[in-house]
Amino acid sequence: MIAVPYHNAYHAADTTNAIWVLMSSVNDLKLTGIELFAGFISAMFHDVGHEGVNNNYLIHTRDKLALTYNDSHVLENMHLATAFEVARSPECDFFETMGDGEYKAVRKLCIGIVLATDLAVHFDTLSALKSDVKNSSLSNQTVLKTCMKMADLSHGSKGFSAHEDWSLRICKEFYNQGDAEKEAGMKVIALFDRALEKDLPKNQVGFLKYLVEPLFNTVKTVFMEELMGEILGNIESNSAEWSRQAEKKEEGEDK
Repeated sequence: MIAVPYHNAYHAADTTNAIWVLMSSVNDLKLTGIELFAGFISAMFHDVGHEGVNNNYLIHTRDKLALTYNDSHVLENMHLATAFEVARSPECDFFETMGDGEYKAVRKLCIGIVLATDLAVHFDTLSALKSDVKNSSLSNQTVLKTCMKMADLSHGSKGFSAHEDWSLRICKEFYNQGDAEKEAGMKVIALFDRALEKDLPKNQVGFLKYLVEPLFNTVKTVFMEELMGEILGNIESNSAEWSRQAEKKEEGEDK
């Protein structure tokens, strides 16, 4: 049994698959081999060693990781450090045949890509992305970061059955953290409060409307039209299904 319901090896595999599909579907920009490799392994790296709690929890509990990384992108820095350390071992060193210049280029890209997955900077990143798209000034590095963010949130773009399963997994993780926060006498936000589990459908509508849909919509012209049409259709369909479930729950409460 997997101790961490969401941020586990399955999520890593799912995200790695998603980023490859996205990177392979970019329209105009030609990603180099080094960039494709960096994007691919960043997806493998991006949540390694995750223990099922977020940066805020680590900072507020004065966890050793928060102290080590000075409260800045705590998990993201840990994921990177852990992954690169593992890659130093002979059985895992897929950098072995790279020259120093190639290795430094890949490492620099990976660091930028993984740090961009911190949701604390999501809206700043999205704002900068919108500006780049509007001005037709998208760089390959920005596209890689965008592919990573889209892949990381991609369960919202899958069919509802898969999306629902991932949603329930992340909620289990949230509630586990909320339980720990209550036990420690900390304030628990509604999203992490097990007592408010009935609000899950409404919360998922918000997740899709405010995090997923704006990101995918901003770059829909950057990727293959057929792929983005299916993805955006799934996001809209999933949002509609969660809305229906939320309405049913409200009707049940009114009776």
